[in-house]
Amino acid sequence: MRASLWTLVPALLLSALPEFNTQYLKALPFQEATLSYLLIVFLVFEFAIQLLHDTIMQYTLSTARSLVFMIFFIWITNGGVISIPVESILEMPLPPGMSIILEVDFKAILGAYLLLSLLSITKNLLQAVNFFSEKEEEPVIPPELP
Repeated sequence: MRASLWTLVPALLLSALPEFNTQYLKALPFQEATLSYLLIVFLVFEFAIQLLHDTIMQYTLSTARSLVFMIFFIWITNGGVISIPVESILEMPLPPGMSIILEVDFKAILGAYLLLSLLSITKNLLQAVNFFSEKEEEPVIPPELP
C-alpha cells in the first residue's frame, strides 16, 4: 500500500501538469521520450524502494538510483554544456536557412549535483552498514564434543 501511494502521488502530479510539460519540453535539447523514460525509471525505483522498505535492498536500490541519475544527467546534458538551435521567431527575424546556436554552460551546477549525488550514495552506504550492525544475531552455541 505504501509503495503504491509513494508512486501514485508523483505520477499524478506529473500527469496533472500537461501545459507545463508541453510548453517547456520544446525548449529542452532532448526528446520528449527521454524525459518519459526518466520519469518511468524514477517511478519504478521509488516503487521498489518503498516496497522493500526496512530491508537492505532499500539502501541498495537507493544507491543504484543515485548512480543511474548521475549517469543520466551527465549524458543528457552532454557533460554540462547544452546547445540549443534557435530558429527565426517574430521578434528576431533571420535570413532563410540561418539559425542561432545558444550554448549554455552549467558545468558548475552539474558538478554540484554530482557532489550531492555522491553524498547521497555515501549516506545510503552508511545506512546499510548501520542496518547490518543493528541486526540482532542469535548466539551460536557450539555443540559439545563427546
